[in-house]
Amino acid sequence: MGEAQVHFQEALALDKLLDEAALPEPSLELTADILANRPPNLGQQWLEILWPFSPVWKPISSLAMAMVIELYVGTLTPASIFDDVLTAELGTLIAGPNYTIEEQ
Repeated sequence: MGEAQVHFQEALALDKLLDEAALPEPSLELTADILANRPPNLGQQWLEILWPFSPVWKPISSLAMAMVIELYVGTLTPASIFDDVLTAELGTLIAGPNYTIEEQ
C-alpha cells in the first residue's frame, strides 16, 4: 500500500469514529452569548431606524387596541344617529362642497 492509501484509510477510520461520537450539548451561557452578539437582520435594523425610542411592540399594540376599541364602539353606536350626517360629510368629501343630500 502506498502512503496516500494509508492516510486515506486513517481518515476513513477517524471519520467513522467521529460519526459514532456523541454530540456535546452547548451550555446555556454559550447559547445566550452567541444570540446576544449576532448582528441584527435587515428588518430589525429598519425598525430600529424608524422607531428608536422603545420596543416596537408598544406602539403597534397601542394602535391595534385603538382599532379594536373603534370597531367595538362603532358597532354599538346606533346607525340612525349618524346616517344623515355621515352621508352629507362623505358626499362633501367625495363630490365637493356643492353636494347636497337631495342630489342622491
